[in-house]
Amino acid sequence: MSDDEQKKVWVTAYDRYGDPTGELVGSAEGFRHLRGFIDEALEKGEVTLPPKAGFDFLKIRVTSKDPKEEAEARETPARTFSKFGCLAVIVILGLIALLGLVKGFEIIFE
Repeated sequence: MSDDEQKKVWVTAYDRYGDPTGELVGSAEGFRHLRGFIDEALEKGEVTLPPKAGFDFLKIRVTSKDPKEEAEARETPARTFSKFGCLAVIVILGLIALLGLVKGFEIIFE
């Protein structure tokens, strides 16, 4: 592909507010070029794109699983830590409150 062709071939995920999931935008040449890679991925299951292909992504993979569903369902270490961290803080605050009540009753009933 020549330098002039390279400048015309591009596809990107674009949203005017900065969210890259908004829409897929590209030149006609870029979409034609992408179509060839998509056809190859449909045949082989996946295809790695050359770095200078003109796209914002480097791989096309065909799968039956929706990656968004997998990402939402997966329990991350940070999420687990935050759950137990909040529980630990609540338990410690409860113990401090209980200790304060005990000390308060001791002072009152002495």
